[in-house]
Amino acid sequence: MKLGVIIEPTYRNSYWCTEILNGLKRRTYQRKILFTELWEDDLDKYDYVQFQNLILVVATSIDWINQTLATLHDHNLRILLAASDCPSCESNKTSCIRMNYHSSISLLMHHLQTLGDTHTALFGINPNSYADNVKKEAFGKSDDIYYNFGSAATCTLQFIKSINDYDSVICANDAVAIYLLHMLKDKNLYCSEKLHIVSFGDFFMSKLIRPTITSVSLDYYALGLQAVDTYQFLTRCDYTTSLSVMLDCKLHIRESTNRQTYTSTSTNVETLPRNMCVDFYNDNAIIPILSLEKLLINADPLDIKIIYLSIQNQSQEKIAESLYLSLSALRYRLKKMHSYLPNMNDKDLFAYIATYIDSEDLLAAIDLKQK
Repeated sequence: MKLGVIIEPTYRNSYWCTEILNGLKRRTYQRKILFTELWEDDLDKYDYVQFQNLILVVATSIDWINQTLATLHDHNLRILLAASDCPSCESNKTSCIRMNYHSSISLLMHHLQTLGDTHTALFGINPNSYADNVKKEAFGKSDDIYYNFGSAATCTLQFIKSINDYDSVICANDAVAIYLLHMLKDKNLYCSEKLHIVSFGDFFMSKLIRPTITSVSLDYYALGLQAVDTYQFLTRCDYTTSLSVMLDCKLHIRESTNRQTYTSTSTNVETLPRNMCVDFYNDNAIIPILSLEKLLINADPLDIKIIYLSIQNQSQEKIAESLYLSLSALRYRLKKMHSYLPNMNDKDLFAYIATYIDSEDLLAAIDLKQK
């Protein structure tokens, strides 16, 4: 059996897409399914019979989804859309598997209400993102939404103008939450007792920075696993069968909401308004945060120790000696770190990490890695 997959180019290298692909590849390996990536420029050239006329599409940008699905429908194909939903598609030809973002917003809103918060902003919403549009609709208060039109820096400046109007803020994802928190601290505008910050994604960095960020975890690896299971089920169904699958979330309460406890609720209403094209993944403020998250996710405890000692301005020779490494082994590991942020030299790389994570908090990262 073959599984044909089309991946949105700008989404491909994101943390979220990487997790989905890891799940897809794991499950296809387990089921002895041939994972075959298809390219959007060649969609008119493939023999889709080998994929049983069913294609998996991994994407989040509304404009790209609508354009790509229209092309696939021209070939009379069935589609399984992972990470998104699109109401403009023919329902009997398009199935979807995605996160329950509406429930996640409700979860965060109720958590903030239990803290006594009454004025909440929704920050960093990308108008061309399926997920962010669901969050926007679930949030409901249009006057308190701060849009990210491809510049987290501009979005942050807009929010700062009205920061005194709010006692809490829900961030569209952990990347913009980390950036917002950093900028507020840098401008001496942040006080954890006056502004609660919550977010989506449960980044590894969210567990390290101070304050640690309350976040909803969305298991994209599990989404990848479930996508293969759903794909296999659909291949056994007739052409008129379609499915809609949603994965629920989990709330991780941390210092940004003073670690106050909460009992969750959920709902299942979703809508998807069409909106303008915005490329979140080309934002110069967000790119290095996403890259740093990848670096930390893939780092082992020894890598974290190297980062810790480098931030202490220790020489490579001294680091190698203290960690019982040869210089060549140390430099190999440093080279791998630089592959995530290739435009930074050693000094810039470790200075950048230090702007977000205190050296002592890196020791906590070692403990997390060893659990």
